[in-house]
Amino acid sequence: MKPPLFDYRAPTTIEEAIAALAGDDDAIVLAGGQSLLPAMNFRVAHPSLLVDIQHVAGLKGISIEGDEIVVKAMTRHRELELDEAVRRANPLIAEAMGHVAHIPIRNRGTVVCCDLVGATVTRQSIRRSHFPYFASVREALRRNGRIIPLVSAR
Repeated sequence: MKPPLFDYRAPTTIEEAIAALAGDDDAIVLAGGQSLLPAMNFRVAHPSLLVDIQHVAGLKGISIEGDEIVVKAMTRHRELELDEAVRRANPLIAEAMGHVAHIPIRNRGTVVCCDLVGATVTRQSIRRSHFPYFASVREALRRNGRIIPLVSAR
């Protein structure tokens, strides 16, 4: 199947991304696209506008800050899986990332936008909140008019 027609914007700042989302009630953030694009192809999701955040400055990277692991929104599964500092701080996170899909998907899929938002992450565990399939995080974030730039885990 083919997706419905939509407009596309690729902002380079968080302010531009927020402005694009604010101007359209049916806009959706595009991060990795591994869940969203198939949903669009099957006409489960039908945004009027995709706001592609892959070029927004400051949304990529992982850091360890004290006892927290900070994962920015555009961090790929594979980056989190292979990061040695993460492996030392919380081996469970690195181990879990190795079980997400297969390597090509982990190279493209983003962690924060799809997977960790809606989860409780500690150094010992990852506990998912319940979200209906496809409605999940995107609708919750859209309803609240937010782009979550990072999550931090202890």
